[in-house]
Amino acid sequence: MIKAFFIFGWLMISVYGLGQSNSIKHNYWESKLDDSSGLLKMVRLRPIPSDSLNFTSIISFLNGKKSKKTGNNHIVFKKISNDTIYLKINNTTSLTQRMGTTGAMLFLAKITYNLTELNNIKYVNMDFEEGDHARPGTFSRKYFANE
Repeated sequence: MIKAFFIFGWLMISVYGLGQSNSIKHNYWESKLDDSSGLLKMVRLRPIPSDSLNFTSIISFLNGKKSKKTGNNHIVFKKISNDTIYLKINNTTSLTQRMGTTGAMLFLAKITYNLTELNNIKYVNMDFEEGDHARPGTFSRKYFANE
């Protein structure tokens, strides 16, 4: 009887969200250059709704942000293994040839920060054709810390 009550009580807490920590907030990110220092600055845009905290929604968010600057770079999910998400980026001429080194760094940082908001993801492996301003590899938030 006590066990059943305990299980029921746990389910009530789980269903209504009571007892869950609100201290961890997941956010969408934008990358910018700091005007005064010229260094990379990551800016929180808005919270990620809990029903969108998955790689499909975050990649859709990233793919939906097209401009003259970012061109038609298209991010495709490949797999998740341990703490790493693997991506393929198609149509990378703007990334590797037209954005410049700084623009490419901002683009890769934005992808990395947004996808490492996912629980248990610490690294983002990006596969694309290497060019003058960007090369494929595995990135973490630490990679962009001093840029």
